[in-house]
Amino acid sequence: MHLVGCEPELLQGDVFGLPVALPRASLAITACDLNAGGGGSAAPPGTPYRLTVEVVAQHDGTLAPTAFQGAGLQTHDPSYVVARTVICDYFLLGSQSCDVSGEGKLDLTCIVPFWPLGRLLGSELLPITSSSERDGRMSIVSYLTQEYDEDFSGVADVDMDMPDKVRATITKHLAKAATAQKDVLKRLRKLISEELVNPFRKSTYYLPAVPALCVPEGYADLGQVYTIPLAELEERRDKRLAQLSGSYREHFSRQLGDLLSRVAVPEPLRPPSR
Repeated sequence: MHLVGCEPELLQGDVFGLPVALPRASLAITACDLNAGGGGSAAPPGTPYRLTVEVVAQHDGTLAPTAFQGAGLQTHDPSYVVARTVICDYFLLGSQSCDVSGEGKLDLTCIVPFWPLGRLLGSELLPITSSSERDGRMSIVSYLTQEYDEDFSGVADVDMDMPDKVRATITKHLAKAATAQKDVLKRLRKLISEELVNPFRKSTYYLPAVPALCVPEGYADLGQVYTIPLAELEERRDKRLAQLSGSYREHFSRQLGDLLSRVAVPEPLRPPSR
């Protein structure tokens, strides 16, 4: 089993079911004064806005990583930089176990966002052409709804149940579709495996669903790594859903480490053939 129940201590590969605000780096820097009425206004010229950053898209206890916090952080300063963020409801603990447990643990730890396939099936726009819309992009759920009059509104738990529903729907229509439609439906299956489950190839870590542990099918995006105070995760350790088991934890650690430390060369070095 690749996922198991959680041990008391935090370990690399722990899966959290906890909303977290992930900032998106941008060259467009906007400073504002949060003390002003109406949610803030433009900060006066000369404001040292690079000293402090506030992630603004938070809700109901959502954690805010410290990815934009600099060495000159001054929490009492009323001037903040407004950063675009996205809310992610699941993440994996990326730091090594020795850095989050035991005597050698660090003040900060890193997390890796995990994106459930169920939501991507209904939100990710892919190069799919329907009979009513010759050009453009649409989600797989939208395509099946338009072309086959399928109704996905009854899927109560999108994260856990939508992937099985979509795959079963594709299989059902494949059995009786004409040749042209078979090609499209087969392409939908390929899009799920290549564009949604593993969109960046080596920079993602796929996890199949484990309903008993409330972990949905999806992937961790190893190309997005954020720092967050370890104390905040320790306070919310009850939000962990599962842990990667021994060999799978090592596999995740190896893949994350190889991605972030890999060295590319113009061509591989090979011994002479004779």
